[in-house]
Order: sequence, then C-alpha cells, then structure tokens
Amino acid sequence: MKRQEAPGRLEVVRSFVNTLDLERGVDELDTVQGLAGWLAAASSLADLPAGSPRPGVPPALTEADRRAAVELREALRDTIAGTGVAAGVPLGPAEPGVAAPAPAALDRLNRVAARLPVHLRFADAATPQFVPERAGIDAVLAGLLGVVAVAALDGTWGRLKMCPAEDCRWVFYDHARNRTGVWCQMAECGNRRKVREHRSRQRAASTAPVGS
Repeated sequence: MKRQEAPGRLEVVRSFVNTLDLERGVDELDTVQGLAGWLAAASSLADLPAGSPRPGVPPALTEADRRAAVELREALRDTIAGTGVAAGVPLGPAEPGVAAPAPAALDRLNRVAARLPVHLRFADAATPQFVPERAGIDAVLAGLLGVVAVAALDGTWGRLKMCPAEDCRWVFYDHARNRTGVWCQMAECGNRRKVREHRSRQRAASTAPVGS
C-alpha cells in the first residue's frame, strides 16, 4: 500500500481533514461525540516534541464547537484541493509542479483563521511555535493552523494533496522526490479512472458515424 502519512505534526492535520471519508460515507465530525472522539485519538497520531501542545479534549464541547471544527476542516480541504488538479496549494513560496491556490479557497481559510488568533513563541532560536491565544476548541483549531503555517514555511504543506477521484477526495502526503504523486492509491482510484476513460472512448467509437 502506498505510504500516505505526513511527517510529524502535519499528520494530525492530515487526519483532521480526512475525518470526512467520501468513499465510506463517513463524517467523523457529524456529532459532538464524534469530534470528542477524534480529539482524544489525535494526541497519539504524531511524535510531538516534549512540551508541545496536543489536541486533547476541551471540556464541555458544544454544537457550536463542532460547527467551528467542520468550518476549519472544509476550509483546509478547499485549500488543499486547490484548482482541482492533483496538487497541493502552497501557502509559502511557490514551487515548480505545485498548483496555484484558488482565491475563494484562501479567502475562506483566511476568514476562519481571523477568528483563531495565535502568537509566535521561540522555545529556542531554531524552533519557533505558533501558540493559540484562546482556550477550549479555539485553542485546538488555532494549533492546527499553527502546524499548517510551519509546514508552509518548511515546504511540506505543498506535499499534502487531494485525490482527484470525485468519489474519494482522500488527502495524502506525496513522498515522491519530484512531487509527482496524483492518486491516493493508483491501484484503486487511478485504475478506476483509467477504466472509465477507456469505456468512454469505446462508447464514443461505437457511436461514431462509419467513415468518420
């Protein structure tokens, strides 16, 4: 199976955006209990440095908290999807082979980010951290945005890509050296697309006028 996991704390973000699983028809954030379950599991997803803030479960989650989490998830998914081509969207310097962001997606992400303030803190000169300024679910969501910001600066954010299959849209980390990954699983989504395109060409050929 293709390796999909993102490095370090970015794997928490990848898990978060994949709480919507179109292939299985599952949305882990469709209830407050589902959100609490993801938050409880997320703290063990990445090997975080000692002392790093972990998602955890804020006390007394509400329906408003759930909606806020879904809003951030959808904003991140839109941004990763970019132009709809299988490429990540750079929030930092553009790189060859990486799609340009859709303005509407970035506008949506910026609106969400404006409600989740963070500040910069240096554990030492080499390890800056984005620290949430609020408590509760806002702290968790702002912490996820902080991970995105660091990943955009170090170049790993652009390797998060969304499978272009409409019935999949799974987010994976492209480990290819030249960033050529397209499908979450070529053997599944990629081959299904090839079969559909082949059948479409066959139908078109069978209905074409003789001698055309």
